[in-house]
Amino acid sequence: MLANNSSTPYFIQPILVFGAKSGFFLSIIISLVGLIFSALVMKSIDLGFALLIPGIIAGVIGIAAFDVLRRARSDYLLSGSAPEISAGGYLLGSLTAIVPIILYTILSGISKMIFPFFVSLFFGYFAFKIAVKSYRNIDKI
Repeated sequence: MLANNSSTPYFIQPILVFGAKSGFFLSIIISLVGLIFSALVMKSIDLGFALLIPGIIAGVIGIAAFDVLRRARSDYLLSGSAPEISAGGYLLGSLTAIVPIILYTILSGISKMIFPFFVSLFFGYFAFKIAVKSYRNIDKI
């Protein structure tokens, strides 16, 4: 039942993915609708910026999950109450979104599209990994 001699049950990663999946896809749809509306109004579309959307959303969702889980306690979770996102969570989530956008603004040429895209995906992946790690540490002080 346990994976890799850790204290986390093997099924926690799929649970976190399933829990974040609906919010992730809804955020992507809303972002794309906004991008399409912007393209219709402004008569142009910025494909490089559109490529940043999935990574940024994954990063912000992962950081929010990390922030809530790092302060969660099992007895409160069992009673149905969970902590809210703290100011630090908002700050980390903002940084997760701002860094790829700044890179996109600063760089030019093909690197403007490729490098910020991979940075945003890396931030999303890293945020998810630290959220899983924070789940392992619930009630460990």
